[in-house]
Amino acid sequence: MTSVRFGKRLRSLRKQREWTQVYMAEHVGMDRSFISDLENGRKEVCIRNLELLATAFGMTVSKLMSRLRRPSVVSADSEAVMVPAFPPNNRVCSRIGRYALRFGRAIRRIREAQRINQEEAAERCGLHRTYYSRVQRGIRNVSLVNIEKIAKGLRESLAELFSRL
Repeated sequence: MTSVRFGKRLRSLRKQREWTQVYMAEHVGMDRSFISDLENGRKEVCIRNLELLATAFGMTVSKLMSRLRRPSVVSADSEAVMVPAFPPNNRVCSRIGRYALRFGRAIRRIREAQRINQEEAAERCGLHRTYYSRVQRGIRNVSLVNIEKIAKGLRESLAELFSRL
């Protein structure tokens, strides 16, 4: 999924809920300009920001990614239009590191099931072996572009990869 496609679908989800960029930015803990850059494909979204955005929309990252792949139509009287109560930013941020760890564990399980080493997995993904190792250990903040490379290299769809978390 390219940054532009991700941005268009992110904007669509935000507008379905009738949120402004300012409203969303305040409750997610990001700058409004960063939200705008994401929506316009000028910035890459990383795994930590995916967690923040998913939490803002009241869903898991897996559900967010599947909704982004198949946007649904939301009627005006639907519950999805209602504004959720956002958790305080400190509670959201405390979960971010754990999410990167879960992502790393998931790609490790997939790699081990395929009986390949880290170096071969990194090569398949088109990533440097040390970068791949850091992602797998959950100590590297990985962008959506590289998540997509990892999914392709491990022969998984984005939805399948995120469903393993």
